[in-house]
Amino acid sequence: MKKIIIISGPTASGKSKLALTLAKSIDAEIINADSFQIYKQLIIGVDKPSNDDLVSVKHHLIDSINVDQSWSIAHFLKQANLIIDNSEKNIIVIGGSVLYIDALIKNYKLDECGRTSKFNHLTCEELVAKISHYQKDLINNSNINSHNRLVRMYENIVNKNINQVNEQKYEFFHIFVNQERSKIYEKINLRTEKMMHNGLIEEVKELSSKYDFRKYNAFKAIGYLDILDNNFLIDENLIEKIKRKTRNYAKRQLTWCHNKFEFDFEFQNQIQIPLLEIQVKNFLMNIEKPKSLYVHIPFCKNICSYCDFKREIYKKNETNIYTVDLIKQLKAINHKLETIYIGGGTPNCLDDNDLELLLNQLSDNCTSNTEFTIELNPEFVSLVQINLLKKYHVNRISLGVQSLNDSILKKIGRVHEKSTIIKAIELLNEHFNNISCDFIYNLPKMIEKDIDDIINFINLYDIKHISFYALEIKDNSLLNKMKYQIDLDEESNQMDALQSKLTSKTKLRRYEVSNWAKAETFYSKHNLGYWKMNQWYGIGNGATGFYKNSYVPADGS
Repeated sequence: MKKIIIISGPTASGKSKLALTLAKSIDAEIINADSFQIYKQLIIGVDKPSNDDLVSVKHHLIDSINVDQSWSIAHFLKQANLIIDNSEKNIIVIGGSVLYIDALIKNYKLDECGRTSKFNHLTCEELVAKISHYQKDLINNSNINSHNRLVRMYENIVNKNINQVNEQKYEFFHIFVNQERSKIYEKINLRTEKMMHNGLIEEVKELSSKYDFRKYNAFKAIGYLDILDNNFLIDENLIEKIKRKTRNYAKRQLTWCHNKFEFDFEFQNQIQIPLLEIQVKNFLMNIEKPKSLYVHIPFCKNICSYCDFKREIYKKNETNIYTVDLIKQLKAINHKLETIYIGGGTPNCLDDNDLELLLNQLSDNCTSNTEFTIELNPEFVSLVQINLLKKYHVNRISLGVQSLNDSILKKIGRVHEKSTIIKAIELLNEHFNNISCDFIYNLPKMIEKDIDDIINFINLYDIKHISFYALEIKDNSLLNKMKYQIDLDEESNQMDALQSKLTSKTKLRRYEVSNWAKAETFYSKHNLGYWKMNQWYGIGNGATGFYKNSYVPADGS
């Protein structure tokens, strides 16, 4: 079964821009599912793609027929099927004509007129009465005198579907392009003004000298009859009327789309492009969707001297904007995951409201078996925060300890002390059974006693998992700017001491280069996925996903 990408959504939502971007990424051609852009003579008023866009990606069913020729759902379905069946490239179907999209998905059985004619003999008044008997709220000023719309509505009520359908012919990945309604309306208003400036009045005047507007369906496109009835005069009332009609049309499209379709991806902004491309390519190549997700929170209230990760100083307004934007991206991951990992930065420096927003969204991707990890800094751990984590199914904690020596902690820029760590681990142990602690060896002035203190800490607080990393001097770290030099001999000695004491004096066993656990139950499933080269999503500023043996930065770079 051939696989087809569909992009639908309200007018002015950015469907065309997305289709072009995606088509270039997956080597696709575009089929236009718009009931007015098909006409050659309609140009300015139907907002066709630019000539450059039409050259860069092959488009079908744009500028294909004259305004005095008939065009229906049946014609669209027949032509779209021919194009799809004969094309060797991937296909993207894009448009705001919801019935065209619905007909393709459900493979309508249609006559050559594009509709069944069972109720065509009824008058508008009769149809309104019959429809109102079942569902009065369907009738409004925009359809009360439209015989075709009324027929479609009544057929839908009677038949529970507008047309009989065949067995589904293709497999679809359906993308719904949506933005805040206020933004869509703003774009509609600006686009209308641009059309007027670009010569829509002149286009209507020229076409009206050649064609009877009331005879052909082509001129039902918003604005054409309005300009004709206004005697080709531009005034504020005319412009506002066209804006209002277009906004109402967008509103109807939103309603129809939500009522008609189930979507595989809801697209809201450009930052979602890398994630969308992964999902589309998975669909086209029958690759299973990633089962893991990494979410990056780049904010810290203090920058550690060894850190080279993407990070920035915490600012309340910026973190809220960032969190809201993360949630928009995460909504596109509409399936359950095996592992979720929130890292940073300092994820728990977010205030409780932002943290709850994020956790609430991620909980939708959880099952009872999902490993859900969050990195915590000891100084921010609180009972309120713990209750939030438990509420939204977080079941694994990674605590950033690094050292138990207050002097060393100060040197590397950590703001917590040993007493803060102990307070945090005691509180966490009351609520979580799966806690990992991060440590670094070969830190400045670190001696064997510091290793012994860590061993005692592990045993005293029954730590189930640790990650022990060698200090690295990264290019963008403060230690590098300070010209700090690592003593490689001391690093080797400390590594040997660590391995020996962890093996002989704790119940931890090494299962990966830097990771130790008491039992397989406490292995980090998420980190093992990295080692096994499993696919994962990477979301957030500085995050990287992994797809088809390639790393995919979350920003698309």
